[in-house]
Amino acid sequence: ALHTNNFYLYGGLFDTIAELIPLITPLDGFGARRLANASIGLLALVGAWKTARLLAGPQAGFWALLFLIATPVWYGHTFINAKDIPLAAGYIWSLYFIIKITGNLPEMSWGTAAGLGAAFGLSIGIRVGGVLVVFYFFMMIGLYLLEARINVKQAQNLKLIDTGFLYKVIMSLVIAWTMMVAFWPKVLLYPVTGIIDALLASNRFRWGGDVLYNGLYINASELPWHYLPVYFGVKLPIPILLIFFIGIAWALLRIIQNARQLEWSPVAGKSLLVFAIVFPPVYAISTGAIVYDGVRHFLFIIPPMACLAGVAIAELMPRIGKRFKQASFFLYSAFGCYLVFHT
Repeated sequence: ALHTNNFYLYGGLFDTIAELIPLITPLDGFGARRLANASIGLLALVGAWKTARLLAGPQAGFWALLFLIATPVWYGHTFINAKDIPLAAGYIWSLYFIIKITGNLPEMSWGTAAGLGAAFGLSIGIRVGGVLVVFYFFMMIGLYLLEARINVKQAQNLKLIDTGFLYKVIMSLVIAWTMMVAFWPKVLLYPVTGIIDALLASNRFRWGGDVLYNGLYINASELPWHYLPVYFGVKLPIPILLIFFIGIAWALLRIIQNARQLEWSPVAGKSLLVFAIVFPPVYAISTGAIVYDGVRHFLFIIPPMACLAGVAIAELMPRIGKRFKQASFFLYSAFGCYLVFHT
């Protein structure tokens, strides 16, 4: 765990669970890992459903769930990928709790705080890149306080964060830290340098293999910036990708409308969802991070993408139906036919 290959760069939370399953079931090691992978993939599906439902109601949750299940690269990796699927589960559940808390700031129950800490721990306990969700959380709190400062009219309705809220935040971080350290030997022995080494290595991962792209084998360190966007276009079903881009445009339109009125709260959840989808790949491309195996290392943004697509369908379809009575029926029918054919 400290010296073999690159194991020291990853938390062992998922691997520990997978190794415990054969002790309580008749499954062998291979079957246990498949069961653990599929189970945590199912947990991610539930997280995507709840997140979209929280943002735009039951219909959004239904479409988000359907879009995610109908994405082959997600479905296939659910049974075999012991790093990126567990990270995706922690990522989407972290977004769910952050959005839930953001909508009720500065109120937060102890149960929600515990859930937030567990989601953080699941993310960071798999891959160090999971620290992004902690950054998102404090970013949303900062924006909330900024709104209270610049929007005098809204400030009268906003409560300041009190010590009770801070105690719950501390509890969440303690839970996350405990889950991470308990299953990550390198960080257990080296709490500071272990995390720093993993963070640095994740951005400049030393892998010099060749990758097939555009008919040529190219060294991973020399791949062009458009490798990742092109592979997202290749891996995601075109109708779902199209609806996702419509969802991005719709969310940005709502954000701009509310920004003009100096109102952040109504679109805070959608803003976070858009940021959580766009920021990781943009950061990787802009910093020249080593990217290979298509979109494997960015599977964690596919559940939020499905959520945004579900929100777009749920919010835009009623508007389309009011103006063009037959249009929504035609579009729903087209989606249904596509999904039946696709599956």
